[in-house]
Amino acid sequence: MPFYEYQCEECNRVNEFFVREAGETPDRATLICAHCRGTHLRRVPSTIAVRFTKGMSACPTGTCSLNQGSRD
Repeated sequence: MPFYEYQCEECNRVNEFFVREAGETPDRATLICAHCRGTHLRRVPSTIAVRFTKGMSACPTGTCSLNQGSRD
């Protein structure tokens, strides 16, 4: 169940809107800024959250630069 982010063109705050199914978009009637009650919102690229469970790694071989750390 995805969230979509919309930025208010009146106050520039980002609002999240929940939809029941992927690919569905929020109804334009529900796109109201929670901060200033503005109705001129535009969709912005959302940030993603990645969660690894125990035993998983973003770099399974251990040779990625992310696993190397700073060597200064």
